[in-house]
Amino acid sequence: MDDDGTVGKTISARSRVAFDPARDFLALDFDGVIVDSITECLVASANAWSGSGGDGNRVLSPDAISAVKRREFRRLRCFARYSEDFVYIQQALAEGRRPADQADFDAFTEQYRQRRDEYRERFYRERDYLMNSYRKRWLELNPFYPGMADWLRHYPCLGRLAIISTKQARYIRQILTASGIDLPAETINEATFRLGKTVIIEALMQRRQLACGQVYFIDDQLDNLVAARPTGVHLLLAGWGYNNRAQQRLARQLGARVLSMAQFRALAAM
Repeated sequence: MDDDGTVGKTISARSRVAFDPARDFLALDFDGVIVDSITECLVASANAWSGSGGDGNRVLSPDAISAVKRREFRRLRCFARYSEDFVYIQQALAEGRRPADQADFDAFTEQYRQRRDEYRERFYRERDYLMNSYRKRWLELNPFYPGMADWLRHYPCLGRLAIISTKQARYIRQILTASGIDLPAETINEATFRLGKTVIIEALMQRRQLACGQVYFIDDQLDNLVAARPTGVHLLLAGWGYNNRAQQRLARQLGARVLSMAQFRALAAM
């Protein structure tokens, strides 16, 4: 059931245009929309932080991390935008800091902005170590959300689908391939600090000659949707991903739709 009490395939908050995969274009984030990678980010960042300033003991399972830290990491996950932010979360945990919102978290990371490159390098080193040395375990730490793998396998119009993620494309391909999902190479778009998701969306629209009303952008990070507002595309926040109630309320106030997993799954049947 939609937020307004109706049942159907209408998924835009600003216009009640029904999504049509044969006509419209769907752009999806990866982590927090397709894959639930929070345990992988927890483990990799714990190891990155340990190597940075901790005791140097590498962990391979979230069970090796205290329940208190796991809960706090999950609470703070919705404030992370880039890979190095996961190591900043570990630093906050080590210092007993408890950022209350995005502004608090950003202020905390800004205090240590000189460590950003170092934290990014350490995080990717640990992610690569897990993927290369414990591949099965690494894949288990990156599970698909329920039904999402089948959704990708059966989506009827892969030529009108894009994955736009700050997760490096090589990791995305590894995860998809391991589950027997073969997407066209151009489907996966890697966003960076310099090449943001909005720029990628604009390039896709220009290259494919798409009107803004034809593009539906689904992300779990509110800031990405806010940045994309000037494009005029349909903005949808993945309510099952890494966001909190305050962010969902703000998304609605800004004209984005908070989408449930059930509503998303309905797209596969179109």
